[in-house]
Amino acid sequence: MEKMVKSCCAVGCTKRLTKGCILSFYRFPVDDNRRRLWIAAINRKGWEPSQYSFVCSAHFISGKKSNDHLSPDYVPSVFKHLDSPTRRRQASKMVAYEQRKHANQARAKSVQADNEKLEAEREQSEPVCASVELQVESSALALQPHSIGTQTKLSSEDVSYMEECLDQSLQFVGVHTDVLSKEFMESGSSKVPGVIKFYTGLPSYSRLKVLFEYVSSGIVESKCSALSLFQQFFVVLMKLRLNVPDQDIAYRFGVSQSVISKNFKKWINVMYIYLQPLIVWPRREEVLKTVPEMFKNDFRRCICIIDCFEVFCERPSDLMARAQTYSNYKHHNTMKFLIATSPQGAISKVTITYCFKKRTIFT
Repeated sequence: MEKMVKSCCAVGCTKRLTKGCILSFYRFPVDDNRRRLWIAAINRKGWEPSQYSFVCSAHFISGKKSNDHLSPDYVPSVFKHLDSPTRRRQASKMVAYEQRKHANQARAKSVQADNEKLEAEREQSEPVCASVELQVESSALALQPHSIGTQTKLSSEDVSYMEECLDQSLQFVGVHTDVLSKEFMESGSSKVPGVIKFYTGLPSYSRLKVLFEYVSSGIVESKCSALSLFQQFFVVLMKLRLNVPDQDIAYRFGVSQSVISKNFKKWINVMYIYLQPLIVWPRREEVLKTVPEMFKNDFRRCICIIDCFEVFCERPSDLMARAQTYSNYKHHNTMKFLIATSPQGAISKVTITYCFKKRTIFT
């Protein structure tokens, strides 16, 4: 049987996989969302790819595809039917992506170096803490033979030595506490217990830092920005948690309202890409195995709890959109969502936005 020759399916492309060819040929992705993006980029009306459809590497800016959602080469974008301005924009996007990638790598190295430095300081402080514990134990043994009315038999030199060791230990602990509190204080917050949960909904500062390090890898810090990356992230969480007006946040951080609005739009798109994979629909067996006790009697077969909710939006200028988004129940223009949570309380599904007034059947 004659072997099928791989050829590119792009319009106007005659590339084929022949002997000595340096190009790579990629099948269409299995993921539905990415597959639709590839089909739209090919721009062939009424055409659906088969298992023998390929796209050559000449249609990617860097010469190969990328599995990074933020990369311009996540979808092929170099085609003959595109005009010159569009091609220049695609090239500039690749340059910005590479700069952002190098900046993230440099930031990761810097964080690793800081962690190694803190670990070294922690190891140096261990002998000091051990000496304090040893001195306390020896003093306790020295007090045992004496009566209860005797407060201490230690000399003034022993007491001075113990105070010096204790000051060194407290100084070490204070340095590591300030490493976190300084950055946190710069974000406009305080050391009051519970402030993290109140403003962001996260249970602790460590959870906040982990989430920040994960999401901030998709953001490039501008040198002329009035807020640091951590401040920008904290502002977004504060906005989502408390729905504080932009002007109020601007007063708190000493910036203009436009800075808060622009940063929110920038971060919310990156957070959508990075946090979307965390919403997973669990398997029925796993849900039923760990169902809470209160569900076992009356709702033994419950897999999820669904709810439709509406979010206020601005009044559209288009009359048709205005009529579709108006809610008779809320007496306001709203966007509709369907959310599903497991009996354990985890969010397992959030639908796309709906804006129709008529009753919609969700599938």
